[in-house]
Amino acid sequence: MSMHKNNDMDNTNFQSVLFAKAKHLTKKDADRLFTLGEKATERQIMRLSSVSTTNPLLLTLLFWFLPPFFLFNNFFVRNYLLGLIQLFLLVMAFGFFAASATNHDINLMSNGAMEFSQSKADHANTLNTLAAGTSMFIAMWYFIDGLTMYWRTKSSNFRKLRKALK
Repeated sequence: MSMHKNNDMDNTNFQSVLFAKAKHLTKKDADRLFTLGEKATERQIMRLSSVSTTNPLLLTLLFWFLPPFFLFNNFFVRNYLLGLIQLFLLVMAFGFFAASATNHDINLMSNGAMEFSQSKADHANTLNTLAAGTSMFIAMWYFIDGLTMYWRTKSSNFRKLRKALK
């Protein structure tokens, strides 16, 4: 009888811990965690209570109103590979812009006029086109990230809590 009472106590502790964390989850994910946690041990409950969840509304507001935050948004929702790819593309776009700005062969003519080499100008135009295309791709990607930040944060919270239960 005492074993059954202890199990009920563990279940009550689990429910109270999960209720505190469930506000940062979707209803479906909270239901899945309740199902997983029916057989949770005291150790798993302790691990679950120590996991910090992120407020999805706060991250979404930071994304839209704090411009430097959107550079690192994928790192906050634990998508490290996508974050590195976005940063790489951003550096590459700035590199294209910098290369196109400094890639001019200017000849000073005898009458004081400046003449640009045609091949260098074509190369600079190509780099400008690459930079503009890369920048547009990054801008669309960041816009979509901003629209999905709330749900991606809830999903990240669920993965963290589910990992604590295993």
